[in-house]
Amino acid sequence: MKNTCSTNWKHHHKLNDIYFYFNNFELIMKESS
Repeated sequence: MKNTCSTNWKHHHKLNDIYFYFNNFELIMKESS
């Protein structure tokens, strides 16, 4: 059970990083132009 929670947390964390990265990418593109 604990392993599953840990894996889900890591997976969720990874998705958040990707989401955060894409949001920043939009901001970076706006800043560049």
